[in-house]
Amino acid sequence: MNPTRPFFTKGGRSELTIARWILAIPAAFLGWFLALFLGLLAHGFLTSLCPTDMMVSGACIASWHMKISSFLVPAFSGVAAILVIIFPTVVAPSYRLQVSVLAYVSGAIATFVLTQGQIIIETNVALGTGLLTVSAIWYLLRRHKA
Repeated sequence: MNPTRPFFTKGGRSELTIARWILAIPAAFLGWFLALFLGLLAHGFLTSLCPTDMMVSGACIASWHMKISSFLVPAFSGVAAILVIIFPTVVAPSYRLQVSVLAYVSGAIATFVLTQGQIIIETNVALGTGLLTVSAIWYLLRRHKA
């Protein structure tokens, strides 16, 4: 072993860099699960605000509950799109713009395959917020280089 070369490098590439590239994909899934968890938490909190006389078989039948619930699903699909793009972009050691575009395109394909075009509002919100997220990353990276 060469004492002048750090133990964590192998062939000019550090093991930490390799680990960060490997962890970029699970980071996207972690972002999706975090958004799902936050959405379920928000829905549970909303349901806890329902008066007991408006609860039927564990579901709130108050008119305001349905209106707010129908807003939460698209909102958290947008949150999921943002986190699925940001998490792997932050974890990746380089090529961050390319990683964000790849995460967006992969998420868009997965959305279309899994929903088969049935949930239009949530899909459009996710695609729109994802595109805004990639645009913001592009702007920030371009500004940071200047």
